[in-house]
Amino acid sequence: MKQLDIDVGYSSTKIKFGGKLHKLPSAVAFASDLGIDYGEDDVVEYRGEKYYVGESAVGMETFTTTDFGFKRQFDPVIIHHVIKKLNLLEDVKVNSIKLSLTLALADWKHKDEYLEILKKYDIDGITIGFDNITLLPQGAGSYMGYVGSKGVHPQSAAVIEIGFNTINFLVYESGKPKRAHSKGFSGHGVSSILRPFASYLESTFNMPFGEAESLKIFTNGSFVFNGIEQQQVTDKIIELKGQFVKKLFNSVLTGEKKILATSEKVIIAGGGCYLLEGINFPPNVQLAAKPYEFANIASL
Repeated sequence: MKQLDIDVGYSSTKIKFGGKLHKLPSAVAFASDLGIDYGEDDVVEYRGEKYYVGESAVGMETFTTTDFGFKRQFDPVIIHHVIKKLNLLEDVKVNSIKLSLTLALADWKHKDEYLEILKKYDIDGITIGFDNITLLPQGAGSYMGYVGSKGVHPQSAAVIEIGFNTINFLVYESGKPKRAHSKGFSGHGVSSILRPFASYLESTFNMPFGEAESLKIFTNGSFVFNGIEQQQVTDKIIELKGQFVKKLFNSVLTGEKKILATSEKVIIAGGGCYLLEGINFPPNVQLAAKPYEFANIASL
């Protein structure tokens, strides 16, 4: 059996296979036949529609829903795209892949439906599926990674996993997850500042910018337009990062202040950690190991 770990986030898909880490945008767009037979065309066909996936979809009119409806419809497409990229299609056909996946706490109520969708489905004219799937809540892998590096469970711990659309807050006591205190915050991830950033780009440059394209610019921290680096865009990114940090600790996590203050260890993970670099946290707080966005699967 070959182990394949995939963390399909609302902005990017993180993959671990054969000891190597890979990342691609969780971008999906309709693929149209323009009648031009030039260049490579990486298309996935699913339920009667053809889609561009990953990098080939960036810059196009991508689907941007940030709720479980997106995952229900497109995670099979994204996972199949990963399988093709890693040349694992034949292994999947003979059921020799052990698959590990993640799901945000806000979507955890859909876990049975999610697993059922991936057990067997038709795509690209073939039927594939997975009999051996492990599903973990996002943030659990970050805790496992911390314990693996220290060799011991802290008496109490909290994990803040900051993704694109969700913030996952997990609480552990002596290694056991505490359901009563763990929760997911949907709509409060990096997307909460990406939407106003995309609107800013559109109004400033008078042209449309999709979420995947805007996220790429935001992550780079700069933008070149007509061959000139746009300093005002860099300044806007810095401004929005500051707003995100203030909102995170003064609004979203206000109800968890006591847990954060009294936990032996607080681990912050996920792609949102890049917005928190340089902040002076209390001694019990630490950022996950880089690359932050792979914390959910790096220790699996």
